[in-house]
Parts: sequence; C-alpha cells; structure tokens
Amino acid sequence: MFSRTFGMVLTALLVTFLWGSVAPAIKLGYQSLGIEAHQIGLQLLFAGHITLLAALVLFVFLLTNKQQLSLSFGHFWPVTKVAIFQVFLNYLFFFIGVSLSSGTIGAIMAGTTSFFQILFAHFLWKQEQLTWTKKVGLLIGLVGLIMLNVTNSFQWQIGWGDFFLFLSVLTGAWGNLLAKNLVTSINTTRMTAYAVLFSGTGLFVMGMSIVGTYPFSFSFRSTILLFYLGVMTATALLLWNLLMQRFPVGQVSLFLLFIPVFGVFISAIVLNEQLQTNAFVAFILIVMGIGVIHLPRMHN
Repeated sequence: MFSRTFGMVLTALLVTFLWGSVAPAIKLGYQSLGIEAHQIGLQLLFAGHITLLAALVLFVFLLTNKQQLSLSFGHFWPVTKVAIFQVFLNYLFFFIGVSLSSGTIGAIMAGTTSFFQILFAHFLWKQEQLTWTKKVGLLIGLVGLIMLNVTNSFQWQIGWGDFFLFLSVLTGAWGNLLAKNLVTSINTTRMTAYAVLFSGTGLFVMGMSIVGTYPFSFSFRSTILLFYLGVMTATALLLWNLLMQRFPVGQVSLFLLFIPVFGVFISAIVLNEQLQTNAFVAFILIVMGIGVIHLPRMHN
C-alpha cells in the first residue's frame, strides 16, 4: 500500500512539473518562431505540431508494448468527446491565452483546474460531495482568481488572455473527468493516443486554413522546444489519465496545486519574469484554496 501511494505521489509531482513548464516553454517557442500575439493561425499550427508529435509518441509506445492499436466503433464517439475537451479546446484556448499573457499567469491559471474538477465531480458522482472544506477552499480560490485580475490601482480588469486561459481551465477540467469515466472500458494509452491524434489533426487543419502556405522554418532551438512539448504532452496526459483511473478525483487533484508552484519558478528562470503583487497574492490564495479543499485527506 505504501509503495502504491508513494508511486502515485511521485507520478503526480512529475506530471505537475511538466504541466508547470508548459506555459514558459510555449512562450519560448513563440519567441523562437517569431509568433506574435495576434497571429492565432500560427499559434494553432504550432499547437497542432505539438499534439501530432505527442500522438506519434503514444502510438509508438503502443506498438513497442504490442498493445492493440485499433479503436472500436463503440468507443469512437466517447474518445472524440474526451479529445474535444481534454486536448483540443484546452490547447486551443491555452495557446491563444498564453500569447496574450505571461508564463507566470498561465501557470497560475492552470493550477485552478483542481477547483473545477472538484466542482464538476460533485455533479457527476455521489461520492464526490461538496463538504464544508471544499466550499471554503473554492471560495478562497475564487478570491485568488479575482486578485489575479486586480490592477495596482485596485481596478478589476479581465483581458482576452485571462478569458482564454479561463476557458482552457474549464474545458480541461471537464475533459479530465470525461477521461476518468472512459478509462474503465478502454485501454488508457489507446484512448489518450487517439484523443491526442484527433485533437492534433483538428488544430493543424485549423492553423493551416488560417495561415495558408506552410510558414515555419525551425531552428535547432525551436526544434528542441517542439520535441520537448510533444513528448511532455504525451507523457503528462498518459500519466494523468492513469492516475485518474486508479485513484479518486479528490486525492489526485490535490497535486494540481504544484502546477503554479513549478510554473512560477520556471517562468522566473527561463523567461526572467517577475511576480507582480496581485499575481503573488493570487498564487498564495489559489494554493491555499486547493490545500483547504484537501485538508481532511491530508490528515488521513
């Protein structure tokens, strides 16, 4: 039992570290390829490259482990729903949002996925009831989200970057729960591979339809970033879906608080971003909120 729990902790920390590095890595990729905030087509095409590469990694994993590759007709629509929410819409909104915001804000917002997973799970499963600690934690987290958009003159502002990042969090949280429902009836790796493949194809086609002729000229640096993001996407999604399959939503969601922790430090190191006062307060409140939500489980 101890080894199973220890393995879960290490796996969850690895996944949250990878997800914490996403926003800074995307920002570096945009800089390397010269992608500007208004160039949505290029952003979606870049996201399509990453997700298609992730799909390739997952299918190679299936082949090397001699696992079934085909997807049954009965699983096609359920996997497509997971693809739409967990990857396609999540990545579409996130890649646009990060271009309009900082890596730090992107990482802090990604950490709020825990709140919405718990809120959505309350309506899906009877065993995931909203206890008083969850309600208090959600309230603290909501205050944190509000503080994230408070200016130095104490005015509340929501930019397009914040809006798209918020949509990314909502769709990603719902997609995670759809995936948890599905992994009881299909191999997790195969489900994830097809979800990423469908999403990558959609993002690539959307990007190409906007930009027209192929625009990218990859340097060594941008190629390394592309491969990192692709392998990271495959690894993090697969490991997360495995955790959601084997452990309760509430227990696993606890570790999402480490996304902003890792993301803030990584952004500071690789992007030289400084944490603004309102972002720092939001960061503390969001981490506190997630901690309060899981307080009873921490004591168990």
